[in-house]
Amino acid sequence: MTLQNPVINLSTLANVEMERKTLCCCLVSPKGYERVMSVGLKSAHFLEVKHQVIFDVIHSLGSKGLKIDISIVSDELSRQNHERLFAGVHTDKISKDAHFPYLAGLSNEVATAAYAEQYAKVVKDDGIRRGLVNYWSVIYSAIQDSKSPSEIIAEGIAFLTKAQDITARTEAYTMPELVDYSKEYIIQQELEQKEGRGITTGISLLDNIIGGLKP
Repeated sequence: MTLQNPVINLSTLANVEMERKTLCCCLVSPKGYERVMSVGLKSAHFLEVKHQVIFDVIHSLGSKGLKIDISIVSDELSRQNHERLFAGVHTDKISKDAHFPYLAGLSNEVATAAYAEQYAKVVKDDGIRRGLVNYWSVIYSAIQDSKSPSEIIAEGIAFLTKAQDITARTEAYTMPELVDYSKEYIIQQELEQKEGRGITTGISLLDNIIGGLKP
């Protein structure tokens, strides 16, 4: 059996429409931004380089608690000198707001903030799949270089560890998420009633609601 390195067009493992919808939700709705970030999305999950750049700017603004809209993102892209990325290779004179039409197009996407998590999940999953395709290339190259099995395994583990870092959620949970979790927990405790009660707080009403303190 001959070992072959499959040639896969990575663009087939991406949904550019979902990338645009995801960015749209971030640009037009604070709630959309929160929902996108809740899945642990990172710029590495986007295929389009300009989408990676836009997302990095959005994430930078959001992590500082700053407002996110087209004008602010546009100003930041100008400050970082990303005009060429949006102007096209055949353009001689590059305007400082060359990226603004593209941002405007993103904001006009037919996207709903309520579905932001679903859009972002598609983008994230596609990014992970593309990363795993590269995993095979790493292993194949190591085999072709006649490296020892231990070296091949070490390189594979290192690659998968990096891939795991990209998939991990790094964002803090939002208050609405914590509230939902707490409500589910309280309801579950109410259903279980007095079974498996934890340490009493000394406040009978609270103990009845949460079932006592637990790990």
